[in-house]
Amino acid sequence: MKSRSAVIRLPNGVAEALKYTIGCGSSLLLKVAITSVATWQQLPLRFSYLIAMLAILFFSFFFHRQITFRRQTGNDSKSLLRDFALYTLGVSAFNILDYVLVVVAAGALRRYLQGATELPLSTIQIINTVCIFSSSAVLFTLRFFVYRVIFHRTAST
Repeated sequence: MKSRSAVIRLPNGVAEALKYTIGCGSSLLLKVAITSVATWQQLPLRFSYLIAMLAILFFSFFFHRQITFRRQTGNDSKSLLRDFALYTLGVSAFNILDYVLVVVAAGALRRYLQGATELPLSTIQIINTVCIFSSSAVLFTLRFFVYRVIFHRTAST
């Protein structure tokens, strides 16, 4: 009697999104691990953070290029450098946008709510947290589609 194993087939877009999320989560774990080890080794935070960010940049680039979007063609050095340059620019742009939205905009919103309303601080914090979470979710999703373009993937492939 043959045993049939259950295999779940996800649509390609869902599978890519899931792999993308796993890659981003793994990057965060890598950052925590590197900064923890560096702190344990008494390395100054400015150096450990730089090391962690560079490690994440390389890890996430290769993870997304080879696993999330399965870049099959153009694995020559010219294509690799082109993809890496575009990816680095994309990461930098999203980091700046994230900083502007989270630090600047959320700070301005909090100051406005504290000065122009009589809401309790807990309600202001909840509103601020929802706004930060929402903007982060939008950026996370937008990154997915930008990375898809960088690695030459379209919705039909």
